[in-house]
Order: sequence, then structure tokens, then C-alpha cells
Amino acid sequence: MAIIYQKDKRSGITYVYESKSHWDKVKKQSRAKRTLLGRLDEFKGEIVPTDGRMKIHQIERNEADGKVTNNHYFLGISREKYSMNLSAFEIMGISSRIIKNIKSRGYETIGDLANLNEIEYMLAVRKRNIKSFDTVIYKFKMTIEKLIKEVLRETEESRKYKVYLARAGGQSFEAIGEQFGTSKQRSAQIVEAFHDEIKEFIYCVLEKYLSEKKYIRIDDDFKELCKIESFKELLVFFCAYDKKYEYLDFSEIILHKQEKSVEEELSMILQEVIGEGIDINENWNAFELAISNAGLGFIAKKDVYAFLKKESYYFYNDFVSKYALPYGVLCEKIVSEYFPKGIKITRTVGKIEEDITRLRALVSKKYGDLGLPESDKSLTERMGVHLVQCDRGKFISRDKIIIEDSTLDKITAYIDQCTEEKIYFSEIFNKFEELLNRTSNVDNEYFLHGVLRWKFPDEYKMSRDYIVNEKGQK
Repeated sequence: MAIIYQKDKRSGITYVYESKSHWDKVKKQSRAKRTLLGRLDEFKGEIVPTDGRMKIHQIERNEADGKVTNNHYFLGISREKYSMNLSAFEIMGISSRIIKNIKSRGYETIGDLANLNEIEYMLAVRKRNIKSFDTVIYKFKMTIEKLIKEVLRETEESRKYKVYLARAGGQSFEAIGEQFGTSKQRSAQIVEAFHDEIKEFIYCVLEKYLSEKKYIRIDDDFKELCKIESFKELLVFFCAYDKKYEYLDFSEIILHKQEKSVEEELSMILQEVIGEGIDINENWNAFELAISNAGLGFIAKKDVYAFLKKESYYFYNDFVSKYALPYGVLCEKIVSEYFPKGIKITRTVGKIEEDITRLRALVSKKYGDLGLPESDKSLTERMGVHLVQCDRGKFISRDKIIIEDSTLDKITAYIDQCTEEKIYFSEIFNKFEELLNRTSNVDNEYFLHGVLRWKFPDEYKMSRDYIVNEKGQK
């Protein structure tokens, strides 16, 4: 038994036969019987079955790998590359004239050629171009990641690559023109041309990952590709230039561009959740629910922090606000949370030090360094603007005050009807004490004074102990 290689001069294909010798009793001479085994893959040195049982098995194996083709030239090319336009061959060395000629026959993609039988393929490509196509197609049998590495390696010294990278780095066309000796218009043309050359490769690798999930995290999904110098910079610029994808710079995520950008949608969601200010850590469940309901579940907590910083939100440790907040407002929040019944902020020996010292420690822990004044007097004076007096020398957060509007209506009606020049808070409290006990948490005259001063700052002229009745003075 022998193996015979026979090259077809018309097609350039080498066929492989198994030759078995036997004795022909009729002709009384040795004869040979040849059985076709397949065609020779000159690059791999392997025999590719072309018919019979072995061919069926080969197709079944490739079908399981997503690589179905009846054309042996394309065996080993993954299906994800079938959608790539034939223009991708140009950067690999095939002339644009040859590609244009093939496209004129109605073949636009690699898949179009792969689906041809071998005779149709040779007619489309032309016999004289088979060898150069074989060289390129062999490279397409690499993974798309390795193929991109190969493309960038082969072009990294070219002017077009350097011009594209300069533009990706933020240089103006004028600056690029001065650097490479071209006009602004020519620099723009080079960028556009190189973009067109590499886009099929970038499309392919992006769609490979986006078909599995809605987003790509560059550092996680493209670890190997990011080892290529300047690849990340090139990829980010590609997405911005191409307009087909959206790049989220705050999280280094790539996704398909939608009618409404992710950044616009995320901005609206966060404004609604944050309101006048919120602690992200303590309220992360609310953030997570709102983001998930909007179909943006891929946005992580670190992405939210990064986005808010990009949008110039103000951070006080984990507390965030759209606007800068005076330290008095943040101190009020501490009083609300840790001093629900009020905080002593006027000088009572042995007490102010305890409450204010504790307040300072809590503010520092929760909000960081707010630059609080060293003087307790200055601090408490500023805090008093944002708090309400609830007892002698004691103040409470406004959100801890409970009082019904109808009760306030009755008290103000009484004040308006009084004829005395001075209406003492003690007198008002004594008159409405029973009502206040039922409808509010106001339990002393000082607290009532504080509530009236808070609710009606301009309606009444108030001193420490009484309301000046201007009607009574008249």
C-alpha cells in the first residue's frame, strides 16, 4: 500500500490517494487500485476528507464547534467571523481591487465565501489569487483575539496606525498634520481609512462578548488584548468614532448604543434616589433596585461612585448631595439620628462638653473633615439656625417634631385674638397643654416657642419669653 499525491494543474489542489497493488489474473500483470482520501491542506500538512463517511464525520465535528462549511479552505474558521465583511482582508494584504471584484459577484462576507463549494470559491477568487487567499484565510483560523494582535502587530509601524493612535490620544488634526507632514484634511482621511480597515475585527470581538451579555468590562473581558500597548486607548476611541457603541468612561464599560444613552438614564435615576442627599452605603438597596428596574443591573456600586464624582456631586464620605451642604445641615442630620430627643448646645456646666464632643466625633466619622470651627460657641450658633429649641438650652432636629396643623391653627387663632401687649409662651402652653399632649410631642413652653419661631418666622415678633402683640400696643 502506498500514498500518492497528485496535483490538479487547473485548480492547484493536491489530491491524496491510497494505492493498493494486486495481481490481475486476466491480464497477468500487477495492477494498482486507488482510493481518494481527500485533499492536502498545504499549511497544516493534513489530509482533509472530501467525500464518503469521513467527510460527514468532519462536518459533524465542525458543526458541534459552530464551524460548519463544505469548503475545506474555511474549515477551522469560527462562525463568529462569518459576518465579517471581506474588506477585512485588505489590511491582511489582499488588494482592494480584488475584493471589489469579488463583491461585484455578490459576495460580501467571509460567510458568503465559506458557503460556496470549492469550484464556486475558485471561480469567485480566481485561480491566480488562491495562494494569497490561503495565507490570509489560514490566519483567520486563529481566535479573534489572536487575530487582532496579529493585525495590530503588522500595522503598528505604519503611518496610518500612528496617525489613528495620535487622534485617539486627543490630538487635533492640525497637530497631527504638523507631526506627520500632512494637511488637516489628509489626516482626517487617514483616520477614517484606518478605522474602516480595522472595524471588522473590532466589531467581531465586541459582538462575540456582547452576544453573551449586554456589556463588556474592558479590564475584565479583554485582559489579554489590553496587554497590547495602547489597545485600550485605541478601543475607546474606536467606540466614540464609530457611533455604534456607547463607552461609559466612568466604569470602562462598552455596550450597544441605544436611543437614550445609559449616562442620561443613570443620571435621572440617581437624581431621583439621592434627592437632597443620601448615604449610599446605608441605602444601597434603594439604588440597586432603581438601577435594576431600569435594566442597568450591570452598573455596580463602584460605578455609581465614579459616575457621581464625574457629575460633580459632593461627597461627605458615603453621604452624597448634588449641591454643597453647609456643615450646619450635616450636623442637623447627626442630631436627628443620634440625638432624637434633642442636644444640649447652650452652656450648662458639664453638659455642653459631653454632647458637643460626641457630636464632633460622630460628624467626623460619618462625613469626614467638614472644617468645623474649633470654638464650641461658633459651632452651636451655626447649628442653632438649622435646629428648633425644644427645652431650656436644648435643640431638636426639625424632622423629629410632631404637631398637627389643626393644633397650630387653634394656637395662632388665639394669638391673633389676644388684646394684651405681651402674650407669654407659658400662658399659651398652659392654655393648650392638654391639646398639645394629644396632638404633638411639644411638652413645654420652650418647645412651643421654638416651634412657633420655626413655623411663623415673619408673622410674629418674638422675644425670649413672649410674643409682642402689635394689635395690643395700638
